[in-house]
Amino acid sequence: MQPTVLRTVSVCLALLFACVSTALAEPTGWGFIDKTGKVVVSPRFGQVGSFSGGLAAVELDEKWGFINKSGITVISPQFSGAGDFGDGMAAVRGDYKWGFINPTGKLAIEPAFGTRESHRDITGPFLIFAPSALSRNDILLSTQTTSADREGFSEGLVPVMVDSGWWGFIDKSGQLVIKPQFDRALAFSEGLAGVAVSEKMGFIDKGGRLLIKPTFDEAWSFRDGLAAVKDSGKWGYLDRTGKFIIKPHFDYVRDFSEGLAAVNIGGKWGFIDKTGKLVITRQFDSTADFSEGLAAVGVSGKCGFIDRTGKVVIKPQFERAQYFSEGLALVRVGSKWGFIDKSGKFAIKPQFWKAGAFRSGLAPFTRSPQPDNSFEFRRK
Repeated sequence: MQPTVLRTVSVCLALLFACVSTALAEPTGWGFIDKTGKVVVSPRFGQVGSFSGGLAAVELDEKWGFINKSGITVISPQFSGAGDFGDGMAAVRGDYKWGFINPTGKLAIEPAFGTRESHRDITGPFLIFAPSALSRNDILLSTQTTSADREGFSEGLVPVMVDSGWWGFIDKSGQLVIKPQFDRALAFSEGLAGVAVSEKMGFIDKGGRLLIKPTFDEAWSFRDGLAAVKDSGKWGYLDRTGKFIIKPHFDYVRDFSEGLAAVNIGGKWGFIDKTGKLVITRQFDSTADFSEGLAAVGVSGKCGFIDRTGKVVIKPQFERAQYFSEGLALVRVGSKWGFIDKSGKFAIKPQFWKAGAFRSGLAPFTRSPQPDNSFEFRRK
């Protein structure tokens, strides 16, 4: 065979191999994996939410729609923003205003509500005034706790902002049941919602009555019967009557979860019980909430996990760590994220540029660098 013919054949084979390789290459973007690490929804989306009620919000070509757990589009991309489903409804944005759809994609509440700028488009009309939910559980990004409540309806109501800039609450029919009158508002939790009046936080009931007067610099939603509030620069915990069960003396705190709350004095984190007793000594540089019996902690730049007695059950060895969800926790080794089980063994080896916690058996992931707002680690 002549050299010219050999070169021609070699070039053709190289081009064929390149075409086949390109065709077989995994798409870049966000997709979803199952607990074995198998890709069940190909990574083809620019942004994603989490699965809730069998559906997940996804963005394709700057429009948001919803897919099912097989990756099939059930609500076509048509919205300029979308939130996760909660209580059977999801927030969606038209050109400028937010409304709500049901799981069939039908508008249940016409877009009529505004939004303030926040860390990501799909926040919708709900108030998120802290830096990012990422810093709450991805513990070595920051030791600061956020005040972000879950998206969507909670206990039958949702806070919304009207054109005047005031916040009120609507029910699932779209009726304003608590008139817009607040500077900001949190979702209802355990029958009460945090609201701001003249930049001071208090709590209302579902009738809109101020049960706890707005006197606090900051306040978070009730969890496990207590709410964290900031008063005169220090954090403590109130009960539903407004009585301080744990007086303000902490520099930073987190919500109660599984009966314990992380607290910080002088830059070190420990855990208290609901009486305020320090049950795990302040020794950690950073912490996350307890979830499924374990909490991620940071020590000298590495993350591990402790149990409720404070015993280290997974030694600090990871650059970053998230909470356990559905038996697995996200951890980062070097620049890649993977998932460990409760023994500390890798169930899914580190291979992702970013990923999110498992919900409904699936977790979002991407293997290629994405914009910072393409997924937000959010509290369960």
